Amino acid sequence: MAPDVPNVEHVRLTTMTDNNKSESLNYKAYIDGIQQALASEKQKGNFMLTNGADSLVNFNALDNSFDRIRYAPATTTENPLYDFEYCTGMTAHYTFYKTVYFTQGQQIFLATDGIDDFQHVLEFFSVSNPENHSWSSMSNSNSMASLNITIPQTGMYNVRVRSYLNARSGFCNLNINGENYYNSIPVYSIGVRCTQDTDQVYNTFTVKSEGDPMIWIEEGTSIPGKIMCYNDDYQGTGNFAWGLNSRIKKNFIRPVHSVLISTYSSYNPTAKFDLYMKCKDSNVYTYFQNLLADDAIQSSPATWDYNCISWSGGITSYWEWPDSYFSSFWAGDALSSFDAFYQSRGLTREGANASNAVVALWAIVDSQGNRSYTHASVRKGDGHLHGYDWESKPGSLARTFHPKEALIGDSYGQIVEYYTTISNSLQASNARTKSLEEEIADGRLRIEYVNFDDYEKQIIAETTSEISSSVMRKFTNLYELWKDVTENTTFSSLAQMARCDEYKNLLSFCNANPELLYVLYEYLDDGDWATIKVIEDMTFTEDNYQSYKATTKAPISATSDKIYRTPVSNCIIYVKSLLEKNMGKVRSLKKANATALTGVSYSNSNNINVVNYANNTLNVNFDLQGTSKVSLSAWDLNGNRISAAFDSEIMEAGVHTAALNLNNNRIILVKLVVNGHINVRKITVK
Repeated sequence: MAPDVPNVEHVRLTTMTDNNKSESLNYKAYIDGIQQALASEKQKGNFMLTNGADSLVNFNALDNSFDRIRYAPATTTENPLYDFEYCTGMTAHYTFYKTVYFTQGQQIFLATDGIDDFQHVLEFFSVSNPENHSWSSMSNSNSMASLNITIPQTGMYNVRVRSYLNARSGFCNLNINGENYYNSIPVYSIGVRCTQDTDQVYNTFTVKSEGDPMIWIEEGTSIPGKIMCYNDDYQGTGNFAWGLNSRIKKNFIRPVHSVLISTYSSYNPTAKFDLYMKCKDSNVYTYFQNLLADDAIQSSPATWDYNCISWSGGITSYWEWPDSYFSSFWAGDALSSFDAFYQSRGLTREGANASNAVVALWAIVDSQGNRSYTHASVRKGDGHLHGYDWESKPGSLARTFHPKEALIGDSYGQIVEYYTTISNSLQASNARTKSLEEEIADGRLRIEYVNFDDYEKQIIAETTSEISSSVMRKFTNLYELWKDVTENTTFSSLAQMARCDEYKNLLSFCNANPELLYVLYEYLDDGDWATIKVIEDMTFTEDNYQSYKATTKAPISATSDKIYRTPVSNCIIYVKSLLEKNMGKVRSLKKANATALTGVSYSNSNNINVVNYANNTLNVNFDLQGTSKVSLSAWDLNGNRISAAFDSEIMEAGVHTAALNLNNNRIILVKLVVNGHINVRKITVK
């Protein structure tokens, strides 16, 4: 008749002659560990501090007797590298909770008493409807908490007791309605601030688990908050097997305050995991027949700036496709070209397989075994976060977490090759992998930008000025349709993108009006990579390609001093060779030396100087040579965009000053983008 529902966590079989009491050694060791830690804290006088009355602390590093946790604050910018919040390398422990049964209208009483003045929170909520039926009480100055509740609905309820201070363990006594008493129950909680609104469905989940973590979501209208939702082992409608990982996918009716983690069982009282929070659903599943909606989770918004190949190499500043004449990684055949790209990013096919792979290369394979390469997906191992299994940046669409083989189908075909970390690379020794931007700041890598010089721009402008208005109007309409394809595509290969009527119509019209090439040259000079395919198809001959090769040399190397040149810059070099050849230009280019090219500039060509630092605000100034489109932002070394002063703002020539909020970060990257050209400076503040 008692309301208690026994929680069976472990069953042990013993013989009839075994007089020893069967008990969980894991649980006993856990209790002993708490007692030893509390005794040590008492002896040293070490106690955790909170910020005022709130039990959660925003922290960068937290040491206690059980674990060390690094907390990464949220990114809140317009287009962050990670469009979610996370904590990596977390450890959580068991805290007491029980399932009980009560009937509607029943008046019940719950009371707790913290042993040795242990501060705690008493929680009571409906198993089936916690969002509407949930209560909580914080312990008072006597370390006691209580709840008097009239049961609103017959059914199962959970009684849970957690620590008030973050990442602390202790003991409490619990009285459930004068019928059940629990003495010296272990109490624990680890929580992460995660403010979440009611605007859409968000996903919170654990990955890479060792143990059995359990997620509890706390609403933020009161202190302490009330439990609105919880999950142990997620079983959704997708294909991915979550195992003992937890996941909550929900649009809440009240704002979320925090995410709390403990373990499911006292028999297995400790769990280690990575925690992802506030992840949006991804709509890219509509483009892939084998990717289910429940499995598609967005990791970063849609952008035209980079594609799957770029992201699989940790690059977000430009669009890369090695299987192209205008890629600096082109090595004569497609697979060798991909090998060259991934080698420059510390990856190799040698010794790579499905179990140790960091990158998977996809291709459509015909009946004769010929490959058309289409895509690359990536998972944990390159220093970035890639979710619960694999991650992809499908063309211009949103970056998305997905199961490994969920993209199999007509668009990408199948996985044909794997890449893993090079044995002597930083990744192989579990060191942090530097981003391309940090390598630029450290002086180990430069991006070489090529633009048309004044003479070439004059030739282009004079030709475009003679194009009739009717031809320009039709071209503009056709090009916008093609541009729309490139901005809403799953493809990263221009050859795949071009298999559409929009491209065929544009190419046909440009071939009929070849003077439009010079309009494409203007677009190309502004960084528009959608022009590359049209220019190639209108002009490419073996003779023209040889002239291009004589003009340039590939600057890429895997040495300590790397120079990257984007496909846009290489295509401009190609056009320069056409202008030189076709326009009879007097000033010749030195064919064998790429440094003799005109219109060349490099990353970090604009100065960034620190003015001062105070109250977590860094003031910097920078120089502009002319009117420019400028973005200025601050990033941490883990790839989080911390803050931005402005995005894509038109600014006049001269020296400008701006302020960046650092959010307590002490080593940051200041990233200045001027007309698409990157400048990065690493700054340490004290």
